[in-house]
Amino acid sequence: MSNPILELHTITRTYVQGALNVPVLKGVNFELKSGQMAALVGPSGSGKSTILQIAGLLDLPDSGVIKIQDRDVSAMGDRERTMLRNKSIGFVFQFHHLLPEFSVLENVCMPARFANMKLSDAKERAAHLIDAVGLSHRTLHRPTELSGGEQQRVAIARALINQPALILADEPTGNLDKAHSDDIFALMLTVIRKQGAAALIVTHNMDLARQMDVMMRMEHGKMVAAA
Repeated sequence: MSNPILELHTITRTYVQGALNVPVLKGVNFELKSGQMAALVGPSGSGKSTILQIAGLLDLPDSGVIKIQDRDVSAMGDRERTMLRNKSIGFVFQFHHLLPEFSVLENVCMPARFANMKLSDAKERAAHLIDAVGLSHRTLHRPTELSGGEQQRVAIARALINQPALILADEPTGNLDKAHSDDIFALMLTVIRKQGAAALIVTHNMDLARQMDVMMRMEHGKMVAAA
């Protein structure tokens, strides 16, 4: 049986808005295993993005336990969490956040350089990933010279360069038409399966959500259904 990559146990999170305390997560429990893709669906404001932020170590819960590859994140300091995030987690966003002044190759290399990978090794791995997403002919282009679908492929390659155990994606196909959306999903599925990673994907696209291993629904800060 595959080992758990991500575990969330009784996670709560409340935000302060002026004089109000707004509870966003109300005791969320979830486990994601190696090679598994999970869709997270639900209305806006239900807590989906907050789960991604917490799973990605960009925010901390008020209570509960987070484990990544059986390591208790709750006991870590900021520096250790940052190192774990850069090494073990890859992010794919709806808006690609590519740096416009850098080439495709340089954008994909960046997380590896932050992880202190040798430049030559980072370039070699980046070139392999760029080829895998079908953009070897675009290696030296700037993001502004790419279509939306091509930019998203670059973002996926960048998310995978450190061979993360966990992929977190927030509406990765939200700005694409159906054909390109299907292509991006198929690409993510292939790479995640091959790499043995786990993926948690927030999406409003129910057709894509139904193709994943499990579909979870958030409502009012709680997971109310799974399929």
